Amino acid sequence: MKQENRMVSVIVPVYNGEKYIKRCLNSILEQSYKNIELIVVNDGSTDKTLEIISSIEDERMQVISQENKGVSSARNIGLKVSKGDYILLFDADDFMEKDILEVLVNDIKANDVQAVKSNLFLYYPEEDRKILYKEKIFDGKNKIIDKYELLDMVISGEVMGFSPNILFCRTEENIQYNEEIFYMEDVIFYIKILKNINKIYIENKPSFSYTQNQNSATKSQSKILKNIHSLKKYNKKAKEELKNSNFYTKERVQMIDTRNTILISDLLAQIDYKYIKRKEAIKIFKEIFEEEGNLKFLKNFNKNKLKIYKLILINLGLNKKYNLLYYYIKLRKRFSKIKKVLKRRK
Repeated sequence: MKQENRMVSVIVPVYNGEKYIKRCLNSILEQSYKNIELIVVNDGSTDKTLEIISSIEDERMQVISQENKGVSSARNIGLKVSKGDYILLFDADDFMEKDILEVLVNDIKANDVQAVKSNLFLYYPEEDRKILYKEKIFDGKNKIIDKYELLDMVISGEVMGFSPNILFCRTEENIQYNEEIFYMEDVIFYIKILKNINKIYIENKPSFSYTQNQNSATKSQSKILKNIHSLKKYNKKAKEELKNSNFYTKERVQMIDTRNTILISDLLAQIDYKYIKRKEAIKIFKEIFEEEGNLKFLKNFNKNKLKIYKLILINLGLNKKYNLLYYYIKLRKRFSKIKKVLKRRK
């Protein structure tokens, strides 16, 4: 099959996206690479999203509507019906750079790889301003890396597991998102797709603009609590997927544990209690500290944020949990000093 005849399936899930959906779809349909199928999955929108989508006439676009089940469910619908040789999962509030699909397809052809990961812009709509995203992997040099290198960077958090900036070849295996996970779900999906990939081309040219949305304080605070809860499931499922994909090592498990703890720590520090019902917060914190409040979980807590944790836990009436955390960190520092002394004596 000639490369120019190969189809790209672009899958766009959308829920109440009336503000940005037209810009997103037009940026895809106006690409210089014409052999595409655009699958838009309307995930139970209640605003004018479906009306706006219906106003766009293009035979390459297919619209599927379902009741609201979440972004992973919507993406899975798109993956099931897609027919392209290449697959790109895109978000409804973002927009592509001009001619980028042509660039990415040519990258795969010219370098004999199974996927290409590109850089991106952060887009601030209030200022209509784009800033180049900075990650270690995008160092100004296009290059080929193997799947193990990308896998380790994604699960450790050194590289973000964005879906819209990786174009990958279709495989015989029907890869699906885990619909139980709604935070860090892309990382588990990366593990699945890398199972069937050997080499990835790193394209420094930005492929799309990632819109930075400003949510209301109340809404974002509620989301923080849900994300903390979801991270517990992510930790378990990510390790299971490593085993299923033959990527399981002790080092990768440690990466997942460490990053999970860092993420929870960061989320804890973002909570503003005036926006959260105390009973709701206590319930989630008790789950975290009682179900995972062991040395394996606590060992990665950032001691520099101890004052923040103290404020959070005392405000919640969880003084005993704070004391556990405090004395564990103190003991960890003491044991660390003892280890150093023992090493010097050897």
